[in-house]
Amino acid sequence: MTGQGDLRIKAVGTDTDDITRIARDITDLGIRIDDEGLIHREYFRPYVQFGAKQEEAESPVTGVPGLAGAADVVELVIKENASIAGKTLKEANEEGLLSPGILVVRIDRGEESITPSGSTVIREDDFVTIHSRSGITDDTLGVFTGK
Repeated sequence: MTGQGDLRIKAVGTDTDDITRIARDITDLGIRIDDEGLIHREYFRPYVQFGAKQEEAESPVTGVPGLAGAADVVELVIKENASIAGKTLKEANEEGLLSPGILVVRIDRGEESITPSGSTVIREDDFVTIHSRSGITDDTLGVFTGK
């Protein structure tokens, strides 16, 4: 958030309610907010040592917020050799690519955010969010990443 007089405030919240509350508190102090620049996602990549790679160290998973029990929500990018790429979610289910309990919750494609249905085609480079009550297996990750 920025305002007049070169005042810049960086606030961290877990949801829009937090940001709204923080903005209201700042306004109550008599500070006018001219611009609210929100970071929707912040990516974190674990430390990787310098030098020659012996094996691929980077996980295809970009975020794993913990949920109750064994449930997982995973965000990942669809790779070109992924078996689900180019298929609708209905086709993927019919072919047995998605195990029962796997739910594709959201697809980010460029600037577009899609709430998927059975007719939604999964494309290479889509950023998908999947949910599973029983946890995400390596086989499930492989369907999306081709590994």
